[in-house]
Amino acid sequence: HTHLTVTEGKRMNDLLQFTFSQSHRKIKIEEVAEVANLSAEAFCRYFKVRTRKTYTNFLNEVRISNACKMLIEKEKSIQEVCYESGFQNLSHFNRTFKRVTGKTPKGYLN
Repeated sequence: HTHLTVTEGKRMNDLLQFTFSQSHRKIKIEEVAEVANLSAEAFCRYFKVRTRKTYTNFLNEVRISNACKMLIEKEKSIQEVCYESGFQNLSHFNRTFKRVTGKTPKGYLN
């Protein structure tokens, strides 16, 4: 039983490491499922059961967290922060940012 928990811990740790290091780019579910050594479908279930959120939501939260750090540094435009934190377009970035933080990127800066 303990062995299972160690394996589980390592799997989740690998997933988190992967997500934190790769969140700046487009990540396919199949790709992250491979890190967990699961099929895409099994991975989605696994992740949801353990974190109570979908992988996509988690990934977006990681990206927004990185975006917040970049915005605070004030060295990049909102558009640059959007793409560098891993979002493919500005309107999706703005919507997700507001959902996660309760503010728009511009509002967050003020």
